Amino acid sequence: MLSRPAAGAYQVLLVIVLTLVAFGILVAAGVPDRPWVWSIALLVAAGVNWHVGTRANRKKLAAIKPSSVRDRLLYRARHKFMSLPMETFSIVIALGSVVVLLF
Repeated sequence: MLSRPAAGAYQVLLVIVLTLVAFGILVAAGVPDRPWVWSIALLVAAGVNWHVGTRANRKKLAAIKPSSVRDRLLYRARHKFMSLPMETFSIVIALGSVVVLLF
């Protein structure tokens, strides 16, 4: 039997898409369409995703009481995206913003 995906997967995608749509509306309203604008959009998405992910996984995180950065970033969270806790995936989104800015 197939298991249902966690709500985290939908929330991460929703945060990314809604942030990009909001910045797309700003570009349509007259903000210059430059790579740095989309880089900022992804940084905002990373920040929002970190906040949402931390709130969604707070009970599990409080139960394990992380003692190191590794324990804080990699733990068995209830809400995950691509096998990473939601808030940890924000690092991947932030790296994506650097890639957009450089290329």
